Amino acid sequence: MSRIILVSNASTPDDAPTEYLDSWFGKIVELVKKQKDTKLFELKKERANRKELTELIEKENPQLVIFNGHGNDELITGFKQEILVRCNDNESILAGKIVHSMACESAKMLGLKCITIGTRSFIGYKEKFNLVHLNKKSNRRRNAARVRLHLIGEIRRSSSRACPRASHDQ
Repeated sequence: MSRIILVSNASTPDDAPTEYLDSWFGKIVELVKKQKDTKLFELKKERANRKELTELIEKENPQLVIFNGHGNDELITGFKQEILVRCNDNESILAGKIVHSMACESAKMLGLKCITIGTRSFIGYKEKFNLVHLNKKSNRRRNAARVRLHLIGEIRRSSSRACPRASHDQ
């Protein structure tokens, strides 16, 4: 059976955090594309919208869904802050999936709800996280390396704090 991965990158030129996430994640996408047994679907920029996300999940049934964007405790957004997934709305599209969400606070309520309804794993943040960067456009590529190191440190720190499992009785 082939592995199927869906990546949502909602970056826009005027949104430095999502632009950096997209840059950082580009290396992972390059590696995935080299795997012969893996299908990769990317919803980049304008395509990172609720309609295309839902259609792709229903049609391709990816095992892993990765979000790079903004969020809060109840939702994850895509291009121009369009809501992709919201708690008590359409989180059922993530049932049976492994989810990796690079969106602030999305593991707080949405992640717990997803686990309750059958998402296999929800990897995300229960708090806001910051990306350190300079606003000078000429320095963006050089600073992307610093952001990668910062993200790796944040991932290591957050992985040491286990996310409490949601009870099915809630």
